[in-house]
Amino acid sequence: MTKEALVFFLCGAVIAVAGQPQIDNHRRQASAAHIRRLSTALRTGQWLSNSGTAKRQELTRQLQGAIDQYLQVAFSGPRPDAPAVRTALDDLLLNHRFEKGYGGPPFVKVEGTGTVEQRLFVAYALKRGNQALDDPAVALRAYANVDDTLSLVAATGEDLDGFSLFVLDIPAPVSGESWFLCYGYQAGNGPHRRRVRIYAFGGGHFRTVWRPDDELEDVLDGADVSVTGSAIKIHRLDPDRYYRTLKAPFHVITEYLIQPDGILKVNSTPID
Repeated sequence: MTKEALVFFLCGAVIAVAGQPQIDNHRRQASAAHIRRLSTALRTGQWLSNSGTAKRQELTRQLQGAIDQYLQVAFSGPRPDAPAVRTALDDLLLNHRFEKGYGGPPFVKVEGTGTVEQRLFVAYALKRGNQALDDPAVALRAYANVDDTLSLVAATGEDLDGFSLFVLDIPAPVSGESWFLCYGYQAGNGPHRRRVRIYAFGGGHFRTVWRPDDELEDVLDGADVSVTGSAIKIHRLDPDRYYRTLKAPFHVITEYLIQPDGILKVNSTPID
């Protein structure tokens, strides 16, 4: 290779490298614009005049897929930055925010460093329909960061559809797993009905660890779910006393213990 050819080749390589950030930024902007278009269609209920439920589900899948693609374009690299991912999702899903106390912001967690497999977890609820027809779709999604490229590995959360979303990162009692406590309020019923799930991810898929519907159908306005170490505490309405016997105390605090084989109920205390 002549000196002139070598200089030309090197200059071309520099220009290509310098132009890559512009290409990536263009892809991010295009992906974000696509998300906002789908978000508006889903949030404003444009599907109502079309084929109803089928169109709503299709828009939901398209929007979730568009978010997956955006995360891959914007955050593939040595290690995804959790605060930056959270800020991006909060901005992209502006139309899907819940009133304070009725739902939380998008959840983001990054695990793994160096040679350890890196994982990105995100969770969010998509509001479907206008204010009079608020039907959230819940998504908890796991991504693997392999060779500095994010890819979707597993997803769950469909059994929380119709509810808002709060997510608590809880200590996993099983080595190599990640556990998440997800709960929310049923749309259209204010804070009086709540659904709770605990999901575990060990690589490849999510599994449902806990679904206590039998005890948590009805909850007190402002009821609290908290996690301290390996203990879960739920302050709720006692529907049997409140609706059937009409005898106080009407509320109860129930405590559970997180164990490798599931969640153990250890105590239930009636309170005024």
